[in-house]
Amino acid sequence: MSEAKPLAVLAGSGGLPRRVVSAVRQQGREIYIGRLEGDALPKNAAPFQSPSDIPSFSLSALGDLPKFCDWLSKHNVGEVCLVGGVRKPAVRELLQPRNVLILRRAARAAKVGRTRARMITMNDSALLNLARGYFVSRGIALVSPQDFLPDLLADAGALGQHAPSAADRADIKKGAQILQTLAAADLGQGVVVSAGLVLGVEAAPGTDALLAQIAALNEGGGVLVKGARPNQDMRLDLPSIGPQTIEAAARAGLKGVALEAGASLLLERERVVARADEAGLFVYGWSRSTL
Repeated sequence: MSEAKPLAVLAGSGGLPRRVVSAVRQQGREIYIGRLEGDALPKNAAPFQSPSDIPSFSLSALGDLPKFCDWLSKHNVGEVCLVGGVRKPAVRELLQPRNVLILRRAARAAKVGRTRARMITMNDSALLNLARGYFVSRGIALVSPQDFLPDLLADAGALGQHAPSAADRADIKKGAQILQTLAAADLGQGVVVSAGLVLGVEAAPGTDALLAQIAALNEGGGVLVKGARPNQDMRLDLPSIGPQTIEAAARAGLKGVALEAGASLLLERERVVARADEAGLFVYGWSRSTL
């Protein structure tokens, strides 16, 4: 069997890139790192600190992507794993001539319309599809973080000491239905439901901002429901929770967090479960087939 080509990790913010890099190294595979920084990262996010013995390339804007791919080709990299937080480019950035050319090339590879009007109104999932298309156009395949960390995917059922009640499960079902309806509008991958009422929907600022909004309401009760978009590309932008999600849910007075089993990422699983158990919250993996 032929040896696998080198792999690149395009690392955004957060702790997950470090875990993926460590897992790839343990497999003995040659690795390169694309390090997002500056305006390519969410506001106030810290860039990934690359190990000194791994070759790295810094990207701070969409326009750096062609040079990054040139660098990958030079090193015979055949696959790239996109992992960590990233900032969606502003409209003015998408309209820069060099970026329009990048997006058009990506659109041809992804087989989607490529008019300028469509490009600047694309939602997050469409832009991620274009990112995939651009790498494909350069002969580089995308792989997922869970290829190297299979325990990232949430299991079905209660994941700790606490389980949802019948009323909680009804809220989870309602939340899953709402997420499916709102997916086309790209309003995020999370919703908070309490006694059948929608208290808040995740938008561009993310889950933490949603939970802060719920905490300010001071209502108490409710469930944070996270789920993937219909026809989600499992290599890109899966919904996720981590220990900070549990802490924010506890501050918001929620009863628990439910995430789609097999289609959501559970970051730092042991810490998530331990903090949920301590706070009296359930963490539950739901499935569309069993709701």
